[in-house]
Amino acid sequence: MNRLIIYVIFLIFSFQFASAKEDSKINLIFSPLQLGYRYAKQMDTQMVWQNANSFAVGGQYQRHIFLLDYGQFSDSSGNQMLSYRKDRTEWLLSYRYAVYSLAAHLNLGMGFGLGVYEDMVKSRLGTQEVSESSGAQVLASGLVSLGGNWNYFFYAAELQMLQGKDYDPQPTLGGLLRIGIQFAIF
Repeated sequence: MNRLIIYVIFLIFSFQFASAKEDSKINLIFSPLQLGYRYAKQMDTQMVWQNANSFAVGGQYQRHIFLLDYGQFSDSSGNQMLSYRKDRTEWLLSYRYAVYSLAAHLNLGMGFGLGVYEDMVKSRLGTQEVSESSGAQVLASGLVSLGGNWNYFFYAAELQMLQGKDYDPQPTLGGLLRIGIQFAIF
């Protein structure tokens, strides 16, 4: 599976570099300011918007954008005697293609992503604490984005549908606002 993903990414990059024009450039993107939300069930089964700490690095070539996202989500409930905490860590490699230009610096994009996540669950009853890890699990996403770039700035608003073994509901609706910097490397 990992070899297949690497092979597909290699083919996409090879095709794009082979068809590059003289004036084409490759931009490096760093997005440290991201505001992410997920509409998911809490441990007490209520549906709520959960926020995340996240950042991304990636690249852009013409209308193609690749980003590697890192995110952390937390959920907890309980009291001093009994408590429960779940921390989720995600790594998601995503691809977007700008399908339509709405203005000079604003594009409508569509894409998909593949990655891994891990849940760490800590339960405490009195003085006893138990920790369990889900191990690495596969994560997939489909997304629609509205964003662009201007000079050295990169910005986007995304709507995501995420699918993973432990996600509840299936699929999980997510949103993300990105603000970052970009600069040409080639």
